[in-house]
Amino acid sequence: ARHAVSSVQQGLELAQMAKTNRHTASNNINSQSSRSHSICQLEISLVPTAQKSSDADLSEYETDDESVCSRSSAGRRKSLQRKSTIIWIVDLAGSERSKKTRSHSSRQQKEAAIINASLMNLMRCLREMLNHQPKKKGSSSKAGVIPFRESKLTHMFMNHLTGPSASRTCMIVNVNPASDDYDETQHVLGYATTA
Repeated sequence: ARHAVSSVQQGLELAQMAKTNRHTASNNINSQSSRSHSICQLEISLVPTAQKSSDADLSEYETDDESVCSRSSAGRRKSLQRKSTIIWIVDLAGSERSKKTRSHSSRQQKEAAIINASLMNLMRCLREMLNHQPKKKGSSSKAGVIPFRESKLTHMFMNHLTGPSASRTCMIVNVNPASDDYDETQHVLGYATTA
């Protein structure tokens, strides 16, 4: 859903509502384990003074991110001259092994399988994007089709990851320093390195 925010308080209330709607469940290693990915898209705009007083639709302005979620109207870009940028904040649900979580619920196991499949497809997309980068002279290219449409997550990010804003993407990784989680930590850091 899209919400026009005119104050910090209003923004904080929306963030709290999103946190409340977040789907979590308890398991053996995490009392509030994310059971879905969370995506927040912030559009920050500088509206010309003449436009501030009008009732123009906020979705009709040019942005620097041509993602599936952002809406821009090519016909009105020149006349409106409003500058805006879009910031994505994405919390990817972690890949958890059922052996460690000890979740015997079929629902939680199904959710884990869906989460793992979407994360795996994101990794496949990132690897294929690396394969599509220009190679040095004489090296062979093994680039295939980037499978953006194989999951909702990657389909949503397709235009962002292939557009000009892709170079302004960063990943923050949350890892557990415990020695018992060494394998998972190594896997997650490898994932982040590819990204």
